[in-house]
Amino acid sequence: MRYLGESEKRVKKAIQVAPSAPGFDREDGVRFPHQADFYSYEITAQLKSLIRERVVEFVSNDADFILQAVEVYKKVLDAKVIKLEDRGHFSFLIPEFPELLKEIEES
Repeated sequence: MRYLGESEKRVKKAIQVAPSAPGFDREDGVRFPHQADFYSYEITAQLKSLIRERVVEFVSNDADFILQAVEVYKKVLDAKVIKLEDRGHFSFLIPEFPELLKEIEES
């Protein structure tokens, strides 16, 4: 979302998997190098004008800070939220992700 906002590039659809957003801290207090710089942007309604169809968020049994971020996308960008049980944080350990493929193919 930051890239879209800064580049003002227009896209047909924005799909995020277990997204985070600025302003939501990890419960475990972990900080990554350059985290302050990375998250120094806002999710604004202007982003919606750059996305022709819709914003889609995939979540699972994710941490609270991710679920809170998804609520921001839902409120500000009217995101479609797809909650899938027991996918954890959608790591490479998940052999298939047919729901994602379906969403990519839909228009």
